[in-house]
Amino acid sequence: MIERDPSRDISGPDKESETPIRIFISEDRMQARLALRPPREGEGPITREQYDRGIQGAGLVHGLLKDRVELAWERYSTTGSLPAEVTIARGTPFREASSGRVEYDLKLENCVAKLDHQDEDLDIVKMRLAVNVDNGAALGRWYPAQEGITGVGVDGTEFLPEQVVEGSELSLGEGIRQEPAEGGSFLLVAELSGILIHDSDGTPSVRDSLDFEGDVDLSTGSLNVNGHVHIHGCVRPGLRVDASGDIQVEGVVDRASLQAGGNITLEAGLIGEEGCRAHSQGDMHLRFAQNAHLVCGSSVVITGSDTASRIECVGELRALEGKGRLQGGVYHVGSSVRALELGSDLGAPTKVNAGQDPFVAKEIKRVRLALKEISAQERKQRRGIPSARARTKVKTAMELTRRRQFLNGRLGRLQDKLSPNESVVIIAQAKAYYGLTVSIGRETLRHEETTRGRSFEIDPETGKIVAHPI
Repeated sequence: MIERDPSRDISGPDKESETPIRIFISEDRMQARLALRPPREGEGPITREQYDRGIQGAGLVHGLLKDRVELAWERYSTTGSLPAEVTIARGTPFREASSGRVEYDLKLENCVAKLDHQDEDLDIVKMRLAVNVDNGAALGRWYPAQEGITGVGVDGTEFLPEQVVEGSELSLGEGIRQEPAEGGSFLLVAELSGILIHDSDGTPSVRDSLDFEGDVDLSTGSLNVNGHVHIHGCVRPGLRVDASGDIQVEGVVDRASLQAGGNITLEAGLIGEEGCRAHSQGDMHLRFAQNAHLVCGSSVVITGSDTASRIECVGELRALEGKGRLQGGVYHVGSSVRALELGSDLGAPTKVNAGQDPFVAKEIKRVRLALKEISAQERKQRRGIPSARARTKVKTAMELTRRRQFLNGRLGRLQDKLSPNESVVIIAQAKAYYGLTVSIGRETLRHEETTRGRSFEIDPETGKIVAHPI
């Protein structure tokens, strides 16, 4: 007897008594199960001929599990019963055709744009979000398109899938390679540290630079770029741009902060306020600065003018184009300063300090403060400590001594780096205004009147700063 009922809810005990051999075929026709009941009173056991005939008559033409059939017979012939149903046939499931797809394994916190409203459902491809990646990082998997497989039930019924296949090949841009993975998929691996981006047609690439169209504002969020970034618009107030490489901005940086592991190039300029800073490890080029704080690991070139900024750089500061004026600011430069004009016609205080690395000078100040604190702690110890704390006193005194020795050694090395450089000059090529104070090394000179061009340098005989007409 054959039943097509996966729930095994057969209709009444009368049918159950009709035959001791019963086969159930599931509704999806993917499985057949065998049930054998023990002989009833007056019945003989099932013979092998009856057993085989019952299975053959079930119409199982596909997926017959012959070993299961034999095991079921051995169990019945040995014990006289088959206590549980046995699956004796399995069909071949059909598989729908699948289009090629990429499944990315990327974290939203690595997106270049730092938006406050990011959520886990963002589609980086559709939104064309740029994501920072490292060299050798697994970006995701490519699953090529697959044709469908026709399914066959245990009774020979065929199940035909829809054959719709798209994306049998993946188009990859630069900086990404494929590596074979399990299940016929391919691992997508970054070939360099940079930014994962998608072109308009969805083609992914990893590049070491990012072209950012428009402004960096509240709609985009701040940027954090693993590489270089070229911003074609402005950077609006309160935002920040960080890049491991160079930063180039075509528009104005307005009360925003920049941090570059390479150079900073501002085709317009920078308007600053307290808490905003532009910091580059390399060179810095800009047209103008106003109330800004510029920190540079190399040289700064201003092609226009600066007003009331604080500029610290290891190399040279130059303002020899356009107005070429440095006025009302504090300029601490490791090498020379060259400008068309220093100071302003209103006498705004302008301080120019050349010939000393500003970062070394800051570190010297920190070391001296640390030594001063050690001296204060030592004075407290000399006032006496209760005997119960004597051991702590000795330990602390030894620690303070070791710390003092370390700091004194570091202070000496840092002071050697600030040795005066005889080639350092401060030049106001066109005009030097009153209110200007210049320092070279430890020597300082106040310029008391407005004059034509002046060159300030150390006189090798006197060791003092002298001003020469240009």
